[in-house]
Amino acid sequence: MITTVPWEKHGGGNDVFTKPRYVTSVMVHAYYPYFSQSFVLRCDSDTIVNAVLGRIYGDANANYNSMHATPSCTQMRTEFSKDVQWQVSEVR
Repeated sequence: MITTVPWEKHGGGNDVFTKPRYVTSVMVHAYYPYFSQSFVLRCDSDTIVNAVLGRIYGDANANYNSMHATPSCTQMRTEFSKDVQWQVSEVR
């Protein structure tokens, strides 16, 4: 059932959460302002983000912003992402 308010989940570090099946595309934002940290986001068994964030390569790498198709998965999890602030939002 699609809601009037788009679905979103936000947090920091490692987490496991459920994405509604009707959400078939998501926008992923992640931020890590320090030296270097991995950010991995999985959707069921598929890895949809595997990035290194931080200022190791300059200011441009502190942020991750990208849209991803997630048509059939429901369980999402962030891994290896200590202290990374992130948000996953429904794209309509």
